[in-house]
Amino acid sequence: MIPLVIKCRIFIALILCLLLISCNLKSSNSNQGRVKKIDLVSEDFNVFFNRFNADSVFQYSRIVFPLKLIIPDQEDDNSITKLLSRKEYKYFDLTKYENEKSIIKKTRLSSAKIKVHYSVEETGIGLDYYFINKKGLWWLIFFEDYSD
Repeated sequence: MIPLVIKCRIFIALILCLLLISCNLKSSNSNQGRVKKIDLVSEDFNVFFNRFNADSVFQYSRIVFPLKLIIPDQEDDNSITKLLSRKEYKYFDLTKYENEKSIIKKTRLSSAKIKVHYSVEETGIGLDYYFINKKGLWWLIFFEDYSD
């Protein structure tokens, strides 16, 4: 028969082994999370923007709803803000109306924010779309309508 002292030592040794194995698993899991974050590559805005305009399903999936629409009042400094639900929002393709009078200008406001200005000469149409990059993906967050 095994003495009680030896049984206690075996029991303690087993507990220590389990703790070491458990700590090792936790550290390897946390390292995997870090590798995934490092491997995350931000999507190219131009590739995103082309797909955003060409694919209505993709466009709806990359809009933060409710979408804020700001309409500046040109007579005073006030503006009207509307929140568009998914149902109220209508798909648009800025590139569909490209011609010699339309202007699409992309301005990088920061590493994670881009403004796309769309206007058509001699028509009074003017819109600014604001996109942010969140976790490597581009999202439309609001737009301003300067049209007459």
